[in-house]
Amino acid sequence: MREIDLQPEGDSLVGAITVLADDLGPGGASHSYVAHIKTDRCKPESAGEQVAAVEYQRGPRSEPGSTPGIVDRVLLAIAEDRLKCFQAGPFACGENDEALNYVRAAIAALKRRASRRSERGVLGKNIA
Repeated sequence: MREIDLQPEGDSLVGAITVLADDLGPGGASHSYVAHIKTDRCKPESAGEQVAAVEYQRGPRSEPGSTPGIVDRVLLAIAEDRLKCFQAGPFACGENDEALNYVRAAIAALKRRASRRSERGVLGKNIA
C-alpha cells in the first residue's frame, strides 16, 4: 500500500484524511483506494476510521479474470454533481465554479479518449 499525497498544507480538513492505494496493477495504476479520517489526533499511530473505499475496474470488462469496478468518469461525475449543488446553494463561489469547469473539462477529455479508442476498435481491450 502507498499513501496518496493530498497536499493538505493549510487545510485542516484534508490534513485529517489519509488515502491509501494498492500496488500498481494493469495499465500502471492502482485499483483500490481507502480513505481514513483521524478522529483522535492524540493517537498518531492510529489510521483512523475508514470513511470511503473505491474499487476501480481491473482489466477490460469483457475479458475473463477482470474485476468489476468504477472508472474515473464515475468519480468525476460525483464531483461535478456536488460542485453544481454547491453552486446552486449558499456556498456558491468563484473557486467552486473554477473547479466545476476543470472537472467538466476532465470528463470531456475522458469521453474523447473513449471515442478515439472505440473508433480504433480497442475500447475495452488491453491494447494501447
